[in-house]
Amino acid sequence: MTFGWVIQNSSGFLAFKRWWRRLREYRKALQFAIACYFLDRRQSNEPFDPALAKRVAVFRWDDKLGDTIMATLFVDALSKARPDIDIVYITGKQGRSLLQFWTPITQLVVVGRRGWKTAWGLRRIESGFDVVVELSSGMSAYELFALRQLRGRHYLGYQKQGYKLFDLNVADEHRHFAKRYLAAAALVAGKEVSGEFYLPDPGPAEDIVAQYVGAKPAGTHRVLINLFAAGKHRSFNMLDAYKFLNWWLETWPNVYIMLLTVPGRDAQLEELVARIGSARLDRTPGPPSIELTLAMIGAADLVVSPDTALVHMVAALDRPQIAIYRQQGPEFDAWHPVSKNTHVLFNKPATSRFDRPVAADFSWSDLQTKVNELLK
Repeated sequence: MTFGWVIQNSSGFLAFKRWWRRLREYRKALQFAIACYFLDRRQSNEPFDPALAKRVAVFRWDDKLGDTIMATLFVDALSKARPDIDIVYITGKQGRSLLQFWTPITQLVVVGRRGWKTAWGLRRIESGFDVVVELSSGMSAYELFALRQLRGRHYLGYQKQGYKLFDLNVADEHRHFAKRYLAAAALVAGKEVSGEFYLPDPGPAEDIVAQYVGAKPAGTHRVLINLFAAGKHRSFNMLDAYKFLNWWLETWPNVYIMLLTVPGRDAQLEELVARIGSARLDRTPGPPSIELTLAMIGAADLVVSPDTALVHMVAALDRPQIAIYRQQGPEFDAWHPVSKNTHVLFNKPATSRFDRPVAADFSWSDLQTKVNELLK
């Protein structure tokens, strides 16, 4: 484990990764320029009238839970303001796990991984969308291709004024996704709107978590720690995770650490628990599910996590948490948790835009100060 970590963080290997990222960026730019030349054109010349909007598609095929939670604001607000509108939500398997029983969505379309094949398959969806909503900050060649397959009369985006396909845009001032979605819902509805985040009811998972938490030593603070995120560079590597957890156990003798069980990380979590061998450290119940995660958030005194979907779940429930973000800037402005109970720490700045700081590279002393305040 240590040898592999040293190789992956050697100067030569890091230089190669920077070169490879730069090459991929140039390739994507060329591919996108070609796609825009052939695909970026309007599909309807009709002027937009909110009163005529009866069928709306929400395009979220990236299938990230954090993104999906944000998009529920749009669905909730639009369904309350305009119950006459049918909302078709396009997502992947993770989005389905969150939204499959939510009644404001008229049709939930589940697609495969992002790519050309999946994009072409979108043609099978019944056409006739009055508005297609896609509010991401960027665009790729296959996303542009996918959007054209939906054959919408109007396309609503954010900072897409430079595209012919998009004739509607929310104001640039709505940098945060929560504000973007509410502004988009107001534009489609043709009136002021209000909405709330949607999260499913934990149901029987609460009983499982209550039994698990009830067995913990009395008088200890129950801290839920997540070590992993969707991106590799936002996840703790094994060596840093080992050091981080030992530091926690030594710094706070009255803390019980509950490591969040997440899909695909069983081997790493088992190894960490076994190697550390502390009576104040274990894994949360499994198999992992959204309902179990929500119940664990409710039972924890504090949640600590890198930037991932968990952060937005905790924020939606307004529970105390410390979130670790890569850096301040446009991405953080768009995605930061919307809760006063969330406290953010940042990784140390990267030396170039092609470098990626490791998840554990932040001020542990600042974390210690904040934890002491929250667990007082």
